[in-house]
Amino acid sequence: MDDLLNEFLTETSESINEVDVQLVTLEQDPTNKPILDNIFRLVHTIKGTCGFLGLPRLETVAHAGENVLGKYRDGELVVTSESVTLILAALDRIKEILAGLEATQEEPAGDDSEIINQLNVVASGGSVEVPQKKEVIKEKDFVLPEIKRSENVVPGEVSLEELEAAFLAAPGPEDDDEDDAASEKESDDNLLEKIGGQDAVKVIIHLFHNRILADMSVKALMAGVNTKESKEKMGDFFNAHLANNASGGPSVGIAFKSFITNGITQTHNEIIRGLLRSVLNEVDLPPLDVEAVLVIYDDFSKNILSEASNHASQQTKQNDKDGATAAKSGESSIANQSIRVNVQVLEDLMTMVSELVLTRNQLMQILRNNHGSEFTIPLQHLSQCTTELQEGVMKTRMQPVGNAWAKLPRIIRDLQLELNKKIDLQMLGADTELDRQVLEMIKDPLTHMVRNSADHGIEMPAARLAAGKKETGVIRLNAFHEGGHIIIEITDDGAGLPIEKLKAKALKNGLATKEELDEMSDNQIQRFIFHAGFSTAEKVTSVSGRGVGMDVVRSNIEKIGGTVDLKSIEGKGSSFSIKIPLTLAIVSALIVKCKNDKFAIPQISVLELVRASKDSEHSIEHINNTPVLRLRDRLLPLVRLDEILGMADAVGSDADVDSPKKGDDYIVITQVGTFTFGIVVDQVYDTEEIVVKPVAPILKDLHTFAGNTILGDGKVIMILDPNGIVSQISDKVADTTKFDMEEEDASQNKTTSDKEAVLLFSACANNRRAVPLSLVARLEEIDVNLIEKSDGRPVFQYRGRLMPLLNLDNSQTFKTEGRQPILVFADGEKTMGIAVDEIIDILEDDLDIELSSAIAGQVGTAIIDGHATEIIDVAYYIEKAFGTLGTSSTSGHTSIENQNHILLVDDSKFFLNMIRPLLSAAGYKITAVDSASTALDLRDKGRDFDIIVSDIEMPNMDGFSFATEVRSGGIWQKTPMIALSSHHTPKDIARGREVGFDDYVVKLERDTLMTTINEQINKKQNAA
Repeated sequence: MDDLLNEFLTETSESINEVDVQLVTLEQDPTNKPILDNIFRLVHTIKGTCGFLGLPRLETVAHAGENVLGKYRDGELVVTSESVTLILAALDRIKEILAGLEATQEEPAGDDSEIINQLNVVASGGSVEVPQKKEVIKEKDFVLPEIKRSENVVPGEVSLEELEAAFLAAPGPEDDDEDDAASEKESDDNLLEKIGGQDAVKVIIHLFHNRILADMSVKALMAGVNTKESKEKMGDFFNAHLANNASGGPSVGIAFKSFITNGITQTHNEIIRGLLRSVLNEVDLPPLDVEAVLVIYDDFSKNILSEASNHASQQTKQNDKDGATAAKSGESSIANQSIRVNVQVLEDLMTMVSELVLTRNQLMQILRNNHGSEFTIPLQHLSQCTTELQEGVMKTRMQPVGNAWAKLPRIIRDLQLELNKKIDLQMLGADTELDRQVLEMIKDPLTHMVRNSADHGIEMPAARLAAGKKETGVIRLNAFHEGGHIIIEITDDGAGLPIEKLKAKALKNGLATKEELDEMSDNQIQRFIFHAGFSTAEKVTSVSGRGVGMDVVRSNIEKIGGTVDLKSIEGKGSSFSIKIPLTLAIVSALIVKCKNDKFAIPQISVLELVRASKDSEHSIEHINNTPVLRLRDRLLPLVRLDEILGMADAVGSDADVDSPKKGDDYIVITQVGTFTFGIVVDQVYDTEEIVVKPVAPILKDLHTFAGNTILGDGKVIMILDPNGIVSQISDKVADTTKFDMEEEDASQNKTTSDKEAVLLFSACANNRRAVPLSLVARLEEIDVNLIEKSDGRPVFQYRGRLMPLLNLDNSQTFKTEGRQPILVFADGEKTMGIAVDEIIDILEDDLDIELSSAIAGQVGTAIIDGHATEIIDVAYYIEKAFGTLGTSSTSGHTSIENQNHILLVDDSKFFLNMIRPLLSAAGYKITAVDSASTALDLRDKGRDFDIIVSDIEMPNMDGFSFATEVRSGGIWQKTPMIALSSHHTPKDIARGREVGFDDYVVKLERDTLMTTINEQINKKQNAA
């Protein structure tokens, strides 16, 4: 394909996609002049480029749309829904023509007279009947960066249409201009009259500007120019010089101001002269007249170059100061900050980085087997560089998830007209980035789910009003990062999934018996929508009802290692949560062993590891011949990897030194959607960054495997697919599902007085210390020789980042040799380590802090496992490492009899687990939940509290909406509420007060929080 045509197709498609979105916004806010101006500019650019390339059909349609937009811009017409629909239809016609142009490199034939006539009628102030669309057009999204026009200019003579357009575009001469021109005539044979007068000059100047703008080597000379003004001033300048009346026109500095300020050079000038010659030839001037005009140009071009040189000298100091380089290079500094790279180049680069990662892993494996090698330092440096290179290349592939949402406003807008509904589409977290390969694979599933929410979820306006809801339904998209993967939530406040209708459909399709349906929970019944051919639509429409959809959505998401979860409450709405990896190329995986073979399990699915043995508190039990694990009062179904892989009868080597002792089982706790289960393996190794390779065609039907990879020792191993394992074992674990859910429901009703998992360790003269296990990210042992200093503080290179290392107090020191045990704590992307002497045990016990402490870094003392144990204040050490938390610990314990009960609502489990011991040490009884919806469930169950402390920034329902719901009615209507937020502006505080919060506290100011809680509780008691 011709380079110029290729650039045109890409640039035009980008412009049309932008116009698509902005037209919907303009329809909602017709007075938004900046958006209207931008739409007009984009359409005008499309029309102008079509004319330059000789695409009359495209140009005619675009011109008709531009006429209507021009009337909007000038205030002659009012923006209406019907006219916007007509313009969108014109854009769709342009897309069709572009598709044909891309396929054949020629403009396809077709009749556009009907839509052009309709646009002309609207432009003239009339109205037309616009037929409603029956199907939302699915279009290809171009999400590449902005492409500049090609350097090449299409050769050939100017077309008649272009000349006519140029004459029409040129403003007519005014009477005063005609009088001035007549007075300026010195003879009948001056050059201006020979070439056709001022009208001819206007055509020449019009074409001259087009040629300059089309040539990338000189286009920058027109940067920041008002094209209309430039044509007028340059035209007046030529008129004066061609009429031998140079003093009667503007100066060189005025007529060619953009050339001078943008730094025209001798090279630029030669190109400009060539473009002027081509224009003069195209308008059929005699050769002698062409040469005469060029002689005049050569004369004043010397002045242009001279003034440009002077301007550049004056601007040198300023350019050095602000980094501007436009005057020297002739290109804008913005253009220099980005370039366009072919996607295939990035793919090839990613492949080579993947191979480099494999080689790095192999070298590091060799290094681990050869202690004290002279290559230790160089290989560690190579490993660090490889990690940084890998992260850099990954960033080139990252794109905002908003690119996948670009067409959704148009889709929702069309569905509103088709379904006669009112829908408000809200998109949060559009700038959240993920790999472009993943982005491409989730576009269609996202589109389908949003269409489903609009069709099935949102009710008709009358039905919503009857149900006590707002007439306009809300569909909210929210994207955010969480633990190395991305979560995308699609939530609506519609009718929810009808349980009885789903039961009837499942029974009709033979998916379950009536007895089985009676034993299922609502969530299990709702998940039937993911079965193939399952639809609750009463009739087939252009939007839905074919029974093809959610099963394909789940299948496509699972293909990339993701999961899709569903929560729905009939009459209140539905929420779909998609969990997907950030990238498919290089992923972190847990290496495990089964018999004599190693396998990799993607860490996105791994929750925790458990070692079960006969003499430990964790042991494998059996229910109905199904193995289960009792983990924190919850039964988890288990599967043995050797049975899944058909290796149960294989005999392992007794000489295998890595095999665990007899009677021990290593269990990988895995989650797929809402289903949690354990995979029993023979051995667990470390995590490793692996390069995912597709499985061989012969194995493509084995859903157990997601791919394969090469380890550092050169061995090829298979990557397990937890989704595929679940599909194979679903029948085997069905009998435990109900009991498992009962256990889960029971656990939700437990308060914080129940046993909690804690990590026991010794430090500082062998004192027993403890910390909630939920706060600990990892237990590590690091080589003390690798501990470095930064700003006088010890640091360690941990997983490609510098991790600060801390001691519990000044009496503790690091070991001088060997390996130092470290507790690793992670808060988001921040990681810090605390040195300890020895890890004692992990156990579950009541974390009842009986004595508070005034020592910095210590919450208090509790009896754990029969011994007095000091509980450390993790928040204190994070503040010490990063300077972002509170400055003191809590003191002032109260008696159990006088405990006030606090409900703590925050989506950050790390924050919940960190703040609970502090509040407990102050004598409060705590119930902590991680979402506003869970908190409201407690209200509906009749649970009462003395005070509610809620975060503001939460997914699904934020703190403001939660407070509004609490104050609307129920047993919590008068309960004091405190807002926690990292935003503490007067506007935020005012909004918090407005929705019902009694006070507003910066999230991590613990002293202020404790004081505020005491104040609110005292107010409540005094009022009583």
